Amino acid sequence: MGPAAYGLVPLAMVFTEYISVITVSINGAITRFITIDIQKENWLSANKTFNTALFAMLAIILVQVPLLSYVTADVTSIFEVPEELVYDTYYLFAFTFLGYLISLLSSIFSTSMYAYNRLDLRKVVDLSRIVLRVVTIIICFTVFEPSLKFVGLANLIGALTAFIYAVSNWAKLTPQLRISIKDFRFPILKKLVSMGGWLIVNQIGFLLFLKVDIFVVNKFFGAEATGKYSAVLQWNVLIRTMAGVLSNLIGPMLLISFAKNKIDDVIRIAKMGVKFLAIGVGLMTGIICGFSDQLLSLWLGPEYAIYAGLMIIMLCHLVINLGVLPLFQINTSLNKVKIPGLFTGGFGILNLLLAIVFVKVFGFGFWGVALAGAIAVTAKNGIFTPIYASHILNISKTTFYKPLMEGLILFLFTYLISFITNSFVPISNWFMMTISGALVFVLVAISTWFVLLSETDKDMIGSTIVPKLEKITKKFS
Repeated sequence: MGPAAYGLVPLAMVFTEYISVITVSINGAITRFITIDIQKENWLSANKTFNTALFAMLAIILVQVPLLSYVTADVTSIFEVPEELVYDTYYLFAFTFLGYLISLLSSIFSTSMYAYNRLDLRKVVDLSRIVLRVVTIIICFTVFEPSLKFVGLANLIGALTAFIYAVSNWAKLTPQLRISIKDFRFPILKKLVSMGGWLIVNQIGFLLFLKVDIFVVNKFFGAEATGKYSAVLQWNVLIRTMAGVLSNLIGPMLLISFAKNKIDDVIRIAKMGVKFLAIGVGLMTGIICGFSDQLLSLWLGPEYAIYAGLMIIMLCHLVINLGVLPLFQINTSLNKVKIPGLFTGGFGILNLLLAIVFVKVFGFGFWGVALAGAIAVTAKNGIFTPIYASHILNISKTTFYKPLMEGLILFLFTYLISFITNSFVPISNWFMMTISGALVFVLVAISTWFVLLSETDKDMIGSTIVPKLEKITKKFS
């Protein structure tokens, strides 16, 4: 579709994230309380929490319909939209917004999977949404023509599929839960909103950290620049998604341990999660940054090699900022969300101000937008988040810094090896890129095994992987 059209797709998706701050935040509180009720098998309380959340969400959806309708009808005055794309943009936003509203309901029914730590089922929900979306786009682009309206239609179909699957699993996992308006309770709603209020502040800060850049680039540099920026940003999104998978595995373990009052397990799981996330992200980002110019050339064309520096700015800080993901669940589990919300909101505003200053005052271009985000989010997650998590757990303030520093050192080492390899090995196709990246990965992975992993870490990995390998071997033998 070209960079100008492509730049409108993340705008539609990001806008739904901004207007969903209330619902996403309340969902965080809902998940906490329902998980604790289910783990304690308190079905009377669980039904009240579930139905209060469900009918409150339906009310929130109804309130948002007029706002979304207005934005769809007046989208050209809100965003920079090329004239030839106006008609398709209406459809893109309309279908995307409808899919978003459906996904809000899906999130309520998905709490059952979270409460039982059935993240395999939750990931099937996510996978089905993504696969259906991609398949729909490919079919429509092939049969008809590449168009923004088909991207919006794909978002809607993906959301519908995920909703059906979420409801099905909700019915299977928690048959004790029933939909009944009689179980709606205002005191429970007040409790959800009370905790969700500070989660809202935190969510707004999160969006100012990670999602304001698209708006800033669109407003200052136009739709085509937004498309180029968004294309490079996909590597950041990719790493965040992969890290989110592991973090989501750890989240229910932390919450369930807290529900059973096993604080020592909470601390142990959190340390393990931070260490493995930091090491994993450091390894991935080090390789991508080291080969950044060649990756962009092969993927988007040689003219995109000039954005290698932009890619490095977007990725180099993730080892810290994704390494701390398990610590966010500690705040929610212990219902300590006020101070993190204030800090996240404050640093989110700082990110926005820095982005404007770097663009308008220093003339850094959209490199300045990425740099502002890297500085603000790292300042918050690199200093405040580990210290606060240690504080509420009553443990040493340096507990979570050691695994983060190990991940940072690994990133620098991996980047250096990748950069040297990239400088001396001619890479002209995806085969050579794959071979070069794989060699660096194996070298660094072996070094990590012997240098950074303790015997406890190795035993944990072995006890997790070996049984699965044996199961696969028996299946095919």
